[in-house]
Amino acid sequence: MQKTVHAMLGITGLAAGLAVSGTAGAVATETYNADTDPSATDFEVDGYSALPFVAEGRIGGPGTHELDVGSNTAGDYDSADHEWGNGPFETFDLNWDGEDAQWKVGDDSTTYSDFDSLNDFNSLLIRTATPGAGTEVAFEDVTLNGSPVPGLSFSNTYDTDAADSDRLVKWMGMYDAGDLAQGFNLSGSVAMSWPEGEKPSQSNLAFQVKGANHANEVPAPATGALLLGGLLGLWKTGRRLKA
Repeated sequence: MQKTVHAMLGITGLAAGLAVSGTAGAVATETYNADTDPSATDFEVDGYSALPFVAEGRIGGPGTHELDVGSNTAGDYDSADHEWGNGPFETFDLNWDGEDAQWKVGDDSTTYSDFDSLNDFNSLLIRTATPGAGTEVAFEDVTLNGSPVPGLSFSNTYDTDAADSDRLVKWMGMYDAGDLAQGFNLSGSVAMSWPEGEKPSQSNLAFQVKGANHANEVPAPATGALLLGGLLGLWKTGRRLKA
């Protein structure tokens, strides 16, 4: 039986220091094993509430798509095909102007406009899934509205020594990022890799950028506190990621 760990990687913006989309903040990250909180399976963790906004990159395969953006991944989205290379970084760009969301990876893109209300949109979440030994999703050089996002260069590599589970899932959360409902641009580079001759399919190897609201109050910068947060998802092997 293959083994993996469901993990939670949280990034919270706030205290004094680095700027993210015009908001001063420092960032801390930490990884958690699901065994420490088996019930943490949804978005109502650490103050986050999911909104109907998601952009996805998935390994896909013949007869399906690799990119989608929309209100959810269950059908309310627009999609595009994309040929993933095994290992090389590719640029990605998610642009939201308050009405339309354009999602682009490499030279392929798709746009969605039929969103529900996105009030109190102040957070972005990135989640990744790797299904087996030798698989990885990695991000680097991530920026929000042109400003580097501290901590948002990371990788999710499947761990064969972890506890019995389905897939390695890591989350990164960023809150107090400003009024994102009015528009934002998130860009950077992303890579997916897998063992030669063992390419996964569908959403088994995948990542998502989700919109969210974080209701926690931000402490005064004078405290200099580093806040930890995040989310945990438990996904079944072979099942599509749910928005």
